[in-house]
Amino acid sequence: MPRQMSNARRNYEQHVERVREADYQVKVLEGFVNQSRQMSQYGKADAKVGNMRRARLLAEIERERQLEEELEARVQAEECRAAEQARQERLCAEVAARRDEKIRDEKVRQQIRQESHELRELEAKLKAALHGHDMALQIEQNKLLAAQRHREDLEAELRDIEILEAQKQNDEAEAERKLMANLQTKSILEHQMDEKYQVRMAELEAKRREEAEVDRIVEELYAEEEAAEQARAAKKQALIADMNDYLAKRAEYIAWERQMLAEEEELIAQHQRENEDRENRATMAKQRVDVEKEKIYERIAEEIEEKRRRRQELEDLRVDLAFAEKEMQAALDEMEQAERRRVKQAELMAAQEAAVAQRMEDQRQAELREAELASVMQRQQAEEAQRVAREEEAKEARRKAHAELLRQQLREQEEQQQRAIERQKAELAKQEADAAARQRILEEEKAKLLAQFAPVLAQHNRLGPTLLKEEDVALLDEGTKRLIGRAPATQAPPADRLEEELRAVEEEQAAVEKDKKHSMEQFYSSRRLW
Repeated sequence: MPRQMSNARRNYEQHVERVREADYQVKVLEGFVNQSRQMSQYGKADAKVGNMRRARLLAEIERERQLEEELEARVQAEECRAAEQARQERLCAEVAARRDEKIRDEKVRQQIRQESHELRELEAKLKAALHGHDMALQIEQNKLLAAQRHREDLEAELRDIEILEAQKQNDEAEAERKLMANLQTKSILEHQMDEKYQVRMAELEAKRREEAEVDRIVEELYAEEEAAEQARAAKKQALIADMNDYLAKRAEYIAWERQMLAEEEELIAQHQRENEDRENRATMAKQRVDVEKEKIYERIAEEIEEKRRRRQELEDLRVDLAFAEKEMQAALDEMEQAERRRVKQAELMAAQEAAVAQRMEDQRQAELREAELASVMQRQQAEEAQRVAREEEAKEARRKAHAELLRQQLREQEEQQQRAIERQKAELAKQEADAAARQRILEEEKAKLLAQFAPVLAQHNRLGPTLLKEEDVALLDEGTKRLIGRAPATQAPPADRLEEELRAVEEEQAAVEKDKKHSMEQFYSSRRLW
């Protein structure tokens, strides 16, 4: 960004220099115009040309002034943008410094946690106490966990039984769903098989009545089984006989149903053949329609081709018109170039006349220079004397500057030594601050570790003197100190309470076994009945 600003400043200075040269050229041209008026019979024409040149130069100067203003505005905007960018870079640097400081602090903490022998020793003691506490709790809970696992196994078996019952219900629902799907398929031929459909529905209704009768008998058997267990055997034999009769009837019904399904499939095949015949006739009709459509498409294609040909002719005509316009524009450009050449020739003639006037002026100036040569020689002699005096003054100034440079170097060496001393002091202060920060971080990590293991210390307060040092206890807050001070020692649960818990678990297991046995009996009895 500073390089861009310096380039803009340099461009601005070059632009100002060009404006000054243009002003000087205007003044020179005005002098030439005045001389040409006096020395040439074409003074009026020269004045007109000079005025035109002066007007062009003035317009050029005005444009240069506008460009100068725009350049100044651009330089100001560039400076503002550079200032804003510098501010943003400063903010980014501050954010990065804070982030680096946070990362350094975390690294120092990690290094202290890894390298501090005292912290590792304290953590090992606390973990050992926690491990002992966990082992005691584990021993106390082994029997309860074993009983809990046994109960969970029983519950899992009950869940398996429930899953089997749910699977049986799903199978029945699937059979019902398939039956409904078959009925929906048969309803497609409803307009051809109305009478058979009515007969079929009557048969299905009879089948449902028979199944309802069987369900009623099963329900009566369940009721009789609950009322009197002794009569169950006789009723069971009667039920078996009824079931055999039902199965025989059902086998006959299934055979009849298969025959009906075969007849229905034959009707469906016949219906499909009729549909194929209709489709063949429809295909032939469609082919005739396709032939007619093909003729219509050909006629439409011919119309489209005619429109495309007309559009191509219009496009060719448009191209010819564009080519003619291009030739006309070329002729106009040639006329403009001829006009520019004529104007340039007039300017060259004016320049030649100005050159003649310039040669005359040069002759006059040469005479004047010869007259001034003597005075120039005199001025040169005076300037030579002044130059010698200036050289003497420059030598004296260089000698003084050299002495001042030596004094400046001595001052810089003293300042460098002073800065080195200050850097050493700053490094010592930084080392002391780092040591204090490391000690503070170590104390904070100890406090975190002790707060983390506070429940263990509360349950093992009798081990406090062996676990903690005085300086470690000082790091704890008052709540943790009170918790450690008044926490009772870990005691094993009373034997009576354990026996009561085991007895309750055994009773619960017996109840679960009883429920499981009853559920299994119901499940297998229902399976046998079905």
